[in-house]
Amino acid sequence: MRSAWLLPLLALLACQSPPEVRHRVQPSFYHWQSALALTELETARMDSLGVEAVYLRYFDLDWSESYQQVVPVAVLTVAEPWDPKRAVIPTVFITNRSLTRPDLALDTLAHRMAAKIERISRELGQPPIQQLQIDCDWTERSREAYFQLLEHLRTHFPQVLFSATIRLHQIKYPERTGVPPVDRGMLMFYNVDDVADPTTQNSILDWPVAEAYLGRLPDYPLDLDLALPIFAWGAVFREGRLLRLLNNLRRSDLRDSTRFRSGEVGWVELSKSTYLQGHYLYRGDRIRLEAVTREDLLGVVRQLRPLLRNNDLHLAFYHLDTTTLKHYPHADLQDIVQSLSAAH
Repeated sequence: MRSAWLLPLLALLACQSPPEVRHRVQPSFYHWQSALALTELETARMDSLGVEAVYLRYFDLDWSESYQQVVPVAVLTVAEPWDPKRAVIPTVFITNRSLTRPDLALDTLAHRMAAKIERISRELGQPPIQQLQIDCDWTERSREAYFQLLEHLRTHFPQVLFSATIRLHQIKYPERTGVPPVDRGMLMFYNVDDVADPTTQNSILDWPVAEAYLGRLPDYPLDLDLALPIFAWGAVFREGRLLRLLNNLRRSDLRDSTRFRSGEVGWVELSKSTYLQGHYLYRGDRIRLEAVTREDLLGVVRQLRPLLRNNDLHLAFYHLDTTTLKHYPHADLQDIVQSLSAAH
């Protein structure tokens, strides 16, 4: 008799949709400038989004030919007290060439890093560090040294949550690049294509290019936060070669028709030699304008939403800068946060 009602029940359960999944999203920003002096707009935008923690770049590490060692550069200078209501997540960027030097004393480097991180935190009046992020686009060649450095650094901060930035190629080829020995990762979803290639459409964010790297994202062994771009630049080409990047350059900056003329989609060509952002450019130089719209970012989070398996995550916008924020009002950023939080 039991089977008479059990079979219909099993059939009913089989037809039911899987339960909805929602991400609990905490909005955040990267602060990547060397001087900490927040503007009213920057503070207001963090307040309106309910930002509770900021990824604050403390310094970079790079190889110095003069000193013949890895040294801190672009060290954060503290121009004002940090608001105690908002947590700081110290972030340190390490260049690849810093990790490929022979006979690199990784334990000594980790000790120096820890001392400098703690000193800057004291200048900020911060409580004991709760989370630390290391940013490095490591490769197969630098992998072993980088992972060992992370292990050495952890001995100085045994109670701290460690995170590391993760690029798309490290998602696609984990056997080659390995998985860093940290507690969680930050998926850096920008700079997805070769900026130096004149055939690239938008190196900052191009979904068809990025999508090719995502097949193994749901299986990545670290819980992942997400970083999205809200910056723009102009890639200046001369005779087919990348000359330089001009940060925060947008089409509205190139409206002078006596100096600039529109070329193919996304490009502007100089019709006369001129200065631009302090650089002298020649007639015939071409500029590929790259930016990311609200619609681009909404499309990305809709696609990524079902691929990120952890329920709780930070959504960090890169980066906290008044010039950038003028192009991304509160409503746009809030829409992106809410879209990532939506059920799927």
